[in-house]
Amino acid sequence: MATVALEMPSPQTGEPPSTARICTLLFWTWLPLRTLLWTVIASVTQPNAPLDLIEWLAWGREWQWGYHKHPPLPAWIAETFFQFAGGRVWGVYLASYLCTAVCLWCVWRLGCVLATPRRALLAALALEGLIFFNYDTAEFSNNVVLNATWALMILCFYHATRTQQWRWWIVTGFVIGLGLLCKYTLAFGLLPLLLFLLWRPETRTWRVLAGVCLMGATAFVVFVPHLVWMVRHDFITITYGLERSASDKTVWTHIKNPLLFSLSQIGRLLPVALILLPLTGWLWRRRRAGATGRFNRDYLLAAVLGPAVLLLLLSLTTGMQLREIWGSPLWTYSPLLLLLALKISDAPAAWKWSWRLVGVVAAGFIILALVKNYGEPHWDGQPGRIHFAGKQLATEATQRYVARFGEPFPVAVGECWLAGNVSCYAPQRPSMYSSGAVGYCYLDAKAAPWVTEEEIRHRGAVLLWDADELGDELPQIIRNHFPDAETQPPIVLTYPQLPNVPPGRIGLAFQPPRKGEQ
Repeated sequence: MATVALEMPSPQTGEPPSTARICTLLFWTWLPLRTLLWTVIASVTQPNAPLDLIEWLAWGREWQWGYHKHPPLPAWIAETFFQFAGGRVWGVYLASYLCTAVCLWCVWRLGCVLATPRRALLAALALEGLIFFNYDTAEFSNNVVLNATWALMILCFYHATRTQQWRWWIVTGFVIGLGLLCKYTLAFGLLPLLLFLLWRPETRTWRVLAGVCLMGATAFVVFVPHLVWMVRHDFITITYGLERSASDKTVWTHIKNPLLFSLSQIGRLLPVALILLPLTGWLWRRRRAGATGRFNRDYLLAAVLGPAVLLLLLSLTTGMQLREIWGSPLWTYSPLLLLLALKISDAPAAWKWSWRLVGVVAAGFIILALVKNYGEPHWDGQPGRIHFAGKQLATEATQRYVARFGEPFPVAVGECWLAGNVSCYAPQRPSMYSSGAVGYCYLDAKAAPWVTEEEIRHRGAVLLWDADELGDELPQIIRNHFPDAETQPPIVLTYPQLPNVPPGRIGLAFQPPRKGEQ
């Protein structure tokens, strides 16, 4: 078998150098501006951090090698950017949209190798039509970081395959390791790429096998600290993931779950297809290509459709529920695939319409964000999570505790949304001790291994619950853990900017510190 590296394709210009320079300038003008714009929109229209962001910050301040729901990298990123922003949430919004910027750059970078600069630019800009990359990105989560590592993996894997240089295999392995530190489902993106190597005769060589082994070893070195953590914590993250995807198994669920997921993803892709419609037409026609073109097309087919097919097959055979957000990393390279694999109109009018549709679709999602974030509490008559008075809750809880004991509390105990908000917005950034179950007032030591209940009783804490649902007195389920807690008058949360929203009442109790006891 041959061991020589495959020839890298030359950038397919087919356009004057001035066009390439203009496309490059447009890309690097658009990318920072859209990143800044969406960061500002999220910061201005979301006065309170959303649920996932609150949770990741509560975990990130503890700097663990894993958490009861997920691997650690997104929590570390959230905490790093939160500190970078001086303890303000806009730093995490910036981190979130920078992750999306990485995805868009990957499409541009690979597009410049596989296609013309104009097609590469449009492939990147067409992702303005994917809600995963604009409005949804405001809720920082492991899915947002996974999107970036997934896109980087596909880009680096391509270069490793084509050049067969050791440095590219090492870089690809490092990216894979980082991706697994975000979410284990990165494996669904990696497996089709490995199958692609087996399928193509030019990549079934000993040199490629050695490169894959080097890649795997690098990924393992990056991932192994978390693997050790998983073993020590009884694989709690895997248990959570299986429970998260579980559903009542019937014959119908084997059809319903993959069908609903497919329909949801088609709906998410419609704006992208609309942007490309003037070029592709209603009836798609496959573009003929030479050997290099077929290799590139098949690689993108494996990278884009392979993970989706694996997920659908898994759901079809097991009845597993596929959540809509799981599709967020799947379609990053879908516009590039369409522009590479289909016959595209070269008519100037068709290109003008696609550029216009990019602007229309992008503006549409901005309007959606503004209308939804500003209007939802007026329609519903109650605050959403992004309008919750988290700062008011943290400030009043801190002031009352300091007035009683002369120092800030080190731990916030209770339902995870309430305790998480206090952990995020209280100036002393207390640890969160909760169960991790949103809306359920019970405690679970496995969800917060960084502090024990004995330490809480020794150091002191505030205890929080929904007084509107559970009453003003400390619920017995919390009293069982902290029998010495002192119940306080509830905190009344007001919403002066939302006149139609009634005040909320949050139950409050203090666990007195016992620092003088031995």
